[in-house]
Amino acid sequence: PIVFVEGIAGQLFKDMALTVTYSLLASLVVSLTLVPMLNATLRRENSRERMTGWLKFLFKPVDKLYDKFHLAYKKIQDISFKHKITIFVTVIALFVTAIFMTRFMGKELIPVISQGEFLINAEFQPGTSLKENAAIIADISESLKKYDEIDSIYELIGKGSRGGISFQEERENLSEFVIRLKPGILGKEEDRIMDRVRADLEKFPTTKIKVYKPRLFSFKAPLEVVVSGNNLDKIKQISDELLEKLRGADG
Repeated sequence: PIVFVEGIAGQLFKDMALTVTYSLLASLVVSLTLVPMLNATLRRENSRERMTGWLKFLFKPVDKLYDKFHLAYKKIQDISFKHKITIFVTVIALFVTAIFMTRFMGKELIPVISQGEFLINAEFQPGTSLKENAAIIADISESLKKYDEIDSIYELIGKGSRGGISFQEERENLSEFVIRLKPGILGKEEDRIMDRVRADLEKFPTTKIKVYKPRLFSFKAPLEVVVSGNNLDKIKQISDELLEKLRGADG
């Protein structure tokens, strides 16, 4: 059933579920083919005397197939023993090649997961004011609105995260976009949109822009309202007012 799970859980555990499924199918094939053939071979004399009727009809073609396989295996085995050094060197070479090829394989602790959204981290020159930051962010936002595949754009000015981690830092020259795509846009199509966005944002030379997918899980609620400040009484008052307004909203 894990194979049919959607979302992040499906992407993480689908390969594991397929591995278990393939292993069970292989075990089933072996139990229906190899095990009966081995049993027929090891108990060939006595078993053939007792096999009559449909059992003889069932095991005869399987027995012939195993005999052909056994003869082919013996030929390969004889050739291998005659060329022991060649076989040994070939196996060692393949092993070393496999170890060497691991250098070109991607590896990471937690894989990048396609969730139908990606982040844009914009870092300006040190000393950039919030006003200048907001003006450039507005231009970037306008350039993003031309994409029909984008469902929503969330801007965060003066704050940003590092590498998709939920930890955020506050700086006037730092901003972040959370781009959510329309339903059904995942995988390679999502990557193509990200490449187009990267190319379009290169026209902002005074900005260091990074486009990437979230790498860690997000346990945030679908909607959050954060009220911060130094006056606890004022925070409680504003929070109560917002709570009353939100209770009257549909949904």
